[in-house]
Amino acid sequence: MRGAGESNSNLFDQHHGALFPLFEAFRSQSGPDEEDYRWLMHRARPALRVSEETPDSDRWQLVDTLESNALALYEFTPLTD
Repeated sequence: MRGAGESNSNLFDQHHGALFPLFEAFRSQSGPDEEDYRWLMHRARPALRVSEETPDSDRWQLVDTLESNALALYEFTPLTD
């Protein structure tokens, strides 16, 4: 990627985007109802981080630290004037 660009990072881990820990809160015989499912979908979202980057050379490097069993998805979009 040459020139300025936008970097989006979506982090999925036990605190962001994990459904199973949230499902453990529902211990009724019937399970979650429609309102509960809406709440689950609202809470189970990945953490989003957006930044603008301008590499100094042809080489671009990103370093990130993740917890065990975490996944990060990156999207790079060139910015045009």
